[in-house]
Amino acid sequence: MNEGSRQGKYVTCVKNIEFHAAHATPVNGTPLLHGHTFVVNVCVEGELTEKHWVIDFTILSNIVKEVIDQEYNFRLLLDRRDASRVKIIAPFDVKITYVDGPPTAESLARDICRSLGEHLLRRGILSNIRACRVTVCEGSNLCAEYVVYFTME
Repeated sequence: MNEGSRQGKYVTCVKNIEFHAAHATPVNGTPLLHGHTFVVNVCVEGELTEKHWVIDFTILSNIVKEVIDQEYNFRLLLDRRDASRVKIIAPFDVKITYVDGPPTAESLARDICRSLGEHLLRRGILSNIRACRVTVCEGSNLCAEYVVYFTME
């Protein structure tokens, strides 16, 4: 084994962050409104800081929870293209989050990953982070992941 093949990488993760939402996706081929307790796992890869971590667990956890609570928790998740075709009349408040594309676990993982990147950039803590991986699970065994790679400057 040469020296390069033994080098590892540092990855910091927060796991099992839940949110509750409804979405309309095909079930057995027919679009059906239904809900889930979604579970989100987030891992960031990067260089160690002077504190010997990629990112403080608490900071990452707080950012993930903030994104989830503000944008996804207790929401109706809809494809942005359907915004003009959906009319909801209800005796209660319905909060809607529009997703770029069908509101699948894949789309949610992508959009959450993008939001996390924006939050990290705004807080000035993206300089040592190379990649972000978001996994969104519908239940315990149905998951989708999205990975974004950042350019380090």
